[in-house]
Parts: sequence; C-alpha cells; structure tokens
Amino acid sequence: MRKRYLLVLTVAGGLALAGAVAAPASAAHATTKAGVSAKWRPAPPPPKRSFTLDGTVGAVDATASTITVNHGASTTISVNSAAAVVINRAAATLSATPTGARVRVSGTVTNGKWNATRIDVTTRWSFGVDGTVTAVDPDASTITVNRGSSTVTVPVDGAAVVTIDHAASTLAAVPAGARVRVRGTVTNSVENATTLDVTTRWSFGVDGTVTAVDPDASTITVNRGSSTVTVPVDGAAVVTIDHAASTLSAVQTGGRVRISGIVTNGIQNATRIDVTTRWSFGVDGTVTAVDTTASTITVNCGGRNVVVPVDSAARVTLNRATTTLSALPTGARVTVRGTVTNGVQNATRVEATTPPVKKSRYHR
Repeated sequence: MRKRYLLVLTVAGGLALAGAVAAPASAAHATTKAGVSAKWRPAPPPPKRSFTLDGTVGAVDATASTITVNHGASTTISVNSAAAVVINRAAATLSATPTGARVRVSGTVTNGKWNATRIDVTTRWSFGVDGTVTAVDPDASTITVNRGSSTVTVPVDGAAVVTIDHAASTLAAVPAGARVRVRGTVTNSVENATTLDVTTRWSFGVDGTVTAVDPDASTITVNRGSSTVTVPVDGAAVVTIDHAASTLSAVQTGGRVRISGIVTNGIQNATRIDVTTRWSFGVDGTVTAVDTTASTITVNCGGRNVVVPVDSAARVTLNRATTTLSALPTGARVTVRGTVTNGVQNATRVEATTPPVKKSRYHR
C-alpha cells in the first residue's frame, strides 16, 4: 500500500514538472508568433485625395509627361500615361495641347505629388468688352477701350462687322469718345473682335446745386454732393426758373437744378435747364443756442449742430404759447420749419417744448 502511494506521488510530480516546463515554451512560442506577425504586417497605403484645377495652359512637356496650369499661381502636374486628353470635346493627346488654351485638369494627389488622370481643353471661346473708345489704329487693326477702371486694346478681325449709330461703317470711321460694344472670339488666349457696335450720341442728366454760371462761356457748374461738374450749355437751350421761362445769365448760385441734354462722342451739351430757387425745409432737435442779435437758433440734430437764420416775422411758440426767440431755453425740444431761397435757409416757424415740472408730493 505504501509503495503504491509513493508511485502515485512520483507520477503526479512528474506531470506537474512537465507542465511547468511546457508553459514557458508555449508562452515563448506565442511571443514569437506575435513578433513574427508584427514584423511582416503590411504598411497602410499612402493617403490619396482627388483634385480639379481650372486655368490656362502655361506649358506642356510631352517628353516628361507634364502640364503646367496658370490659375493665378502656376502648378506643374504629372500626366498619367493612361490619362484621357480631350480638346474641344474630341479625343486628343498631351502633345497636341496648345499653350494659352483653357484647361480643366482632374486627378489625384499622393504624398504631395499631383497626377492627372483627365485633361479637358478648350481652345476657343467668346468674349465681350463694353466701354468708351479712347483710340483706333486702322493700320494695326486695333481699338482701345476704356472700361472705367482699366483700358484694353483689342485686335479687330479684317472681316469684322462695324456699325456706327446702327449704320454699317468701318474701323477707321470710329470716333474717340464714342460708346462701343466689342464682341468676338478668343483662340488660345488671343482676342479677335468680330463685331463693333458704336454709339456716338446718347442722352444725359445732372441733378444738383448751382455753384457757378458763366454766360460768356455758356457753361453751368453743378455740385452733385460728392463731385462738381461743369456742363456746356447749348445756345438754344431751354432755361426755366421756378417754372417760368428765363435765361442762363439769370440763374443764381445756390438754386437747385436739373440739367438734361445730349452727349456726342463723350462731349456733353445741355439742351434744357430747370432751376428751382425756393423750397421748404425742416429741422428737428434740441436747442443748444439762441442769438437774438443775429436772429439765429442753433439746433442739435443727432449730434450735429445746425445754425438756422430766423425770419423777423417768424411765429415762435413755447409749449404752444406764443413767445419770442429770446425766451427759448437751451435744452428744449424744437421743430423748425421754413424756406430755402437759392441755398439760404430762413425759418418762418419755431415750435419749442419743455418737459412739465413735477410737483412735490408734499406740495400744498
């Protein structure tokens, strides 16, 4: 019995020792597999994004298989050998792409490298220029047009259609100062005008305040708020003052004026002048000063002080009671009404109000 017990213990101990030895081996095997797996794991592919770039063709290198696009900046793009190239909607090749043409390039960017997969090219498109003619060169077949903020010189096709005031004409007959509408085509960024529509006469109008009149030079100068303009007046121009027929020499400065007339090749010529010498005005605000000697009242209107002459016969009230200009207190609310004659104000009615005085609750 004792021998059998010892044998059982010996066998159990051997199995336990074998398990203890085998466990580190298994763990080592797992570590090795993990190490081998991590070592051979494939790297993720580089990030890729798509792009579309619009501009004009700056350069083409068929040997290097690149295209340079001007789009404010300049970008050179590699062209995939399988890239689709289309010129004016027809299949073509990179080497056939002309500089100056409009282009849209599509493709992908990988690790900062641009790679085109499609190139769409347009070699011809329409253009238009509207403005005023500043110069014409029939020998060079060009017309120069002022567009307000810039001037552009446009080549004119030898077969271009030219009209002046709706009548057929020639480039040589186009006068400087006329209005013009230029239309044509651009081929690889080179403009070519095919139609010129010129207008030499059009109407104009000027509204403002008269600042000067020169009957000898037959001109009138008008302030339009932000600018002043001097307008030539036709010898047969119709002049009215306050709706009555008059003459240019009778027009006084300060009056309101409406001028209409004709412009011929950029030169104005007034054919009608309507002048108004009297109109009403109103000022609302707070009294800041009264000058009885000068007969004026100063009114603060939203932070701006306005000095208004007051007519000697003006009706003046304070809290609806008739009073005098000298009785108006500063700080009172005031409404001033009157007339303007050739730019000079004259108050005929001044109505002031003051807040009522609060009575004490203990007043007896």
